[in-house]
Amino acid sequence: MEIDDDSLAQAWTRRLERQTAARLGRPIDEVREQVAREVGGATTAGMIRNVSEGRTKGVRSWLFRRLRARVIADLQHELKALTHELEVAHLAGLDVDLRAVAEVEADLERVREALARLVPAPLAARAPAGAVRSPEAVSRG
Repeated sequence: MEIDDDSLAQAWTRRLERQTAARLGRPIDEVREQVAREVGGATTAGMIRNVSEGRTKGVRSWLFRRLRARVIADLQHELKALTHELEVAHLAGLDVDLRAVAEVEADLERVREALARLVPAPLAARAPAGAVRSPEAVSRG
């Protein structure tokens, strides 16, 4: 099953809204301005709301690229945080809950797989392992 660009943009926007709302402890309706600022460019809270609610007849390519770059940056940040958690767990030695380590490793693998689907192969090959690129750098390719 193939997903169209509008559906991807909607899913990405909803993800960004949920994460921002959770991070700020505020309802989604109140964080759209923040999401728009984080996506950048000429993005407005109204655009974020329209994409999130599926009220578009085609997401503009510049907005699609910015949403994609923001999601990639968030996934890279999550990957870095999970990698750090795993390193701390390994350093802790025998006191480590092996189930927790396995969960972190599984989460890492899911993030890597998601990034592999989002980042074109030539771009992924150029970035060193564990590198975190800014959304602007990712959108420029």
